[in-house]
Amino acid sequence: MKKYINLSFLASFFVALILASCSSGTNQSSEANAHNEMMAYHQKMIKAHADMVQSHKDMIKQHDAMKEEHEAVAKPVNEEHVQMEAQHDETINEHKDVMKAHDELIAKHQKLADQHASGEIDDETMKTEHEKMKTDHDRMNQEHQQSEKEHEMIIEDHKQMLEDHAEEEK
Repeated sequence: MKKYINLSFLASFFVALILASCSSGTNQSSEANAHNEMMAYHQKMIKAHADMVQSHKDMIKQHDAMKEEHEAVAKPVNEEHVQMEAQHDETINEHKDVMKAHDELIAKHQKLADQHASGEIDDETMKTEHEKMKTDHDRMNQEHQQSEKEHEMIIEDHKQMLEDHAEEEK
């Protein structure tokens, strides 16, 4: 009878051990999936940042070209041009601020990923913080798109001003 009890205990122990390993495997798999999703989003953030940087470079090129066009017309700088130039500088500076904040968010997101990978923070904390960062990232993308629209409007206004100057010449 003693052997039967020991075998029963042993069988129960193995069943419990198997169940525990299966459930912890699921949690590990779930955590790995969550971590992989977060890292995929991190790569998306890095790509968006590279796009922002390129857009900013394009804005500056357009700005410089706009100045050259205006100087080629050789018209004296009027108040309208001064205001447009100030607005353009402000838009470019706002875009720099968005890029800086976006760069900081990417670093913060990488730190979160590192903390999660090392076990310093749990899966639930990682998910919560990741969602907050996604919200911030979406807001920054909207700000970026708005600054691009403002920049395009300024360029169009400047083109119109140059056309007006050309008409005045005739």
